[in-house]
Amino acid sequence: MSRPAPALAALITALGTALAPPAHARTGGIADLADAAAERITVSRDVAAAKWAAGTPIDDPEREAQVLRDTTAQATAAGVPAGTARAVVGDQFEASKILQRGLHARWAAHPDLRPRHAPDLAEVRPRLDAATRRLITALAASADERTSPACTRTTARQARAAAHRHHLDPLHTAALRRALASACG
Repeated sequence: MSRPAPALAALITALGTALAPPAHARTGGIADLADAAAERITVSRDVAAAKWAAGTPIDDPEREAQVLRDTTAQATAAGVPAGTARAVVGDQFEASKILQRGLHARWAAHPDLRPRHAPDLAEVRPRLDAATRRLITALAASADERTSPACTRTTARQARAAAHRHHLDPLHTAALRRALASACG
């Protein structure tokens, strides 16, 4: 049996390396779910700024109930069990509140860090709704991964990767971890 020439072996290795996705690349499934949650967290910064500027309370149970009804309907239409949708969307609310409380505390302690421009909440909500729709799409697409025994480990790894891709600081990263708390199961 002959061995491939060293040049051929090097070429095969180089091609395999060149064609492989980067280690930090999104790969669908849980990676897309983590990215959708990170995008929603990023939009939540503007929610925090809008509420700070308007003096609006962070908690908004009426809005949460409406979003939960709407997204549960969207999720079940996409094949996601209603209970899963409620849990994951509820996690998004809690993650957003962690972020908002943290940012409000930061801004209270350090006025120089306060946002210079605060959007109107009515302008931010459509972006938040779009991020939530992407989350529901990713939730439906990741069903097999989310029920696998490796889900918790995969979700933690993808959350770290999404935090890196989205340049999240420790507060935003903590909110992202909370946003993915019910992803598996």
